[in-house]
Amino acid sequence: MKRANLLSQMVSDALLIACGMLVCACTAPSAFQIPFEVRTLVLISLLSGFLLSAWMHLPKLGVLPGLLFLGGGIAIGILDRKAIAEGARVIFYAVAETFSWDVSSFGIPEPVNAVAHSGAAVTSLLLAAAALFGMLIAFLLIRSKLVLLPMLIPIPPFLCGLIYTNRQPALWTAMLLTVYCGGVLLGQGLRRSGSKRSGVFSLSAVTLLIALGLLLLTAFPQRTFTPISYERRREVLGKQVEATEDFFLSWFGKKNPSEVDLGKEGAREENTERAFEIYATREGTYLLRAHSYGAYRDGTWQAAEEYNGAWRSMTALGERKDGERVYISVHGAVSSERLVPYGFLADADLDVRESFVRAQGKTSYIWAFYPDFTRDPGEIGVEELRYDSYTARQYVMFYGKEKSALLKILRDNGIEKSDDAYETAQRVASFVRASGTYTLTPGKVPNGEDFVQYFLTEGRRGYCVHFASATTALLQALEIPARYTVGYRVDIAEKETWTDVLERCEHAWTEIYLTGVGWIPIESTPGMSTVEARLNNAPPSAAPAGPAATPVPQSVFEPIVPPSEETPEPDETPEPDEAPKPDETPAPNETPEPSDTPEPNAPGNLIKPSTGEPNGTGKKNGAWWWLLLLPGIPAGWIALGALIRRRRTERFRQPNARQAVMELLRYRKKLERFGIPPDPDAEEWANEAAFSNHAMTEARRELYKRIRTVQRTLFMDKPVKRFFFRWILFII
Repeated sequence: MKRANLLSQMVSDALLIACGMLVCACTAPSAFQIPFEVRTLVLISLLSGFLLSAWMHLPKLGVLPGLLFLGGGIAIGILDRKAIAEGARVIFYAVAETFSWDVSSFGIPEPVNAVAHSGAAVTSLLLAAAALFGMLIAFLLIRSKLVLLPMLIPIPPFLCGLIYTNRQPALWTAMLLTVYCGGVLLGQGLRRSGSKRSGVFSLSAVTLLIALGLLLLTAFPQRTFTPISYERRREVLGKQVEATEDFFLSWFGKKNPSEVDLGKEGAREENTERAFEIYATREGTYLLRAHSYGAYRDGTWQAAEEYNGAWRSMTALGERKDGERVYISVHGAVSSERLVPYGFLADADLDVRESFVRAQGKTSYIWAFYPDFTRDPGEIGVEELRYDSYTARQYVMFYGKEKSALLKILRDNGIEKSDDAYETAQRVASFVRASGTYTLTPGKVPNGEDFVQYFLTEGRRGYCVHFASATTALLQALEIPARYTVGYRVDIAEKETWTDVLERCEHAWTEIYLTGVGWIPIESTPGMSTVEARLNNAPPSAAPAGPAATPVPQSVFEPIVPPSEETPEPDETPEPDEAPKPDETPAPNETPEPSDTPEPNAPGNLIKPSTGEPNGTGKKNGAWWWLLLLPGIPAGWIALGALIRRRRTERFRQPNARQAVMELLRYRKKLERFGIPPDPDAEEWANEAAFSNHAMTEARRELYKRIRTVQRTLFMDKPVKRFFFRWILFII
């Protein structure tokens, strides 16, 4: 019975290996309509699958199948080396014809037509590729204990043939991929079940899947599809890839959700981790906005609906410019939104939304902007008036108990709406600023209490989130368009110097909309009103009583070479008589320059001095999407590992120390299976965490220190094993 089960498992795995080999080798050529011999590939893939399955299942007796497979592959490679080279040329010219490449510069001779049309040369190349994929699939399928790894091998080649051509791949390759993925999932599940007949069940399942696939191919033959243009397919793929990039960036950086639940706001710690680096051509204090929210309901800020008009209110301040142009370079801002200054100059390539500017996969970029601007709207066009109607619907309160309660608070303090929205906003901000005390430990709002009303009437303690929320909600109650905005408040003490911006510089403030001007910031947090005054081209007023703004520590990297002392590249630096002066200001009707690339008169020091390269700016290379498949799998796996470690660390550092101790002890118990002796204090700490009311802060600190020591020393004498458990299984 045991031998029959083993034989069944070997046959089942052989069929799956053959399916995977055919998918990897045949999907793209069939999509490009490159001729090859299907029967030859199927027969040799089946034979190779049986040899590889026997090799992996019988480590003692599998030397012979392994030698046969390797010897046959080497012999075919030597004897058919000319045919393999010819097949590579056939495939290259077929791909070049689809993508309209200019192949004259490659120096690759054209294939011989007789050999190309016979398909023999292409078949030889595909056999070599299938052999390499087969060995990898066999090892991961039979020897690996992870389900996802063997499934990930044939999927990228299939997606390459599905996405990067204007034709559909052969339908039978999709059937084989379905059989392969289904067989792998079922087979791995049966292996883990420990059943004595897992091999028989696995073979039955794979056979049934193949029969079902053949039946579907017969009943639904492949149809002829209208080819999709390559440019259109690339455009759609680019948007999907950018959305995926932003998704992962939002997990590993600052994730700005569509709503903010203020009820979860409690004590805030002084986070001294570095968020990003910044370089500016003028010293001062700047607000870099990330995301804004419009509707306040039940203690929650929600993002406004997207505006589809032509009025780009987030960049309107640049149209009301006044004073000199300033450049800043942001480096290493890992987020799904770009950090943008007020009055920035935008171009058509930027994805400017109503509440934020999408990162588009970038973590570093350069902005040209005007920090000083006038509030005079000038001539107001039709588009501005249309946006006015939109703001009156999205960013004000019309009815409800919340509005009535907020208006009562304003009336009790003698504040009413005036004709000047900016003056009213200043009065409300002053009232909120004087209503509470700044502290990072205000405590949570009691259940059943509204966040803003409790802060203004009873709590009267909070930080920027409390003050900005109260100001925004009060202005909306007065039917002045306002929104709650989050981002960073950055102090640049020395211009043309790279500065570290820490996480504790996160900030929240209010924005109000002025007709024809755009959204301008209103600061109500004690000690931080100077920014808003300077941004509106007004003389800075003395900061009110309250804690002073925490200066941002600086970190000077390498000395910055002035642009005049740099050695310019012949093809990059304009001639002296052609370069505009640094202090030139564009005319009012001048077309805004792109914000992704430094302008001709932008200071050269915006380039990151520690790397000597631009901070990830500029348009992406035209062939970037080809390279995504190569690092995609390992990068995704590494990203998954980083996410797992981050979640694990968050559980270890959660505010509830007793719960954190329990999590640490569970993790410590898992490490014991690798030969680590039990912790002598584990039982005592477990009982204390489960049955006592002690804080256990010191116990958590000590246990966390011990676990870190174990992680650093585990498998230090076996680097391969340590790499596997750390970067593949994410255990240490």
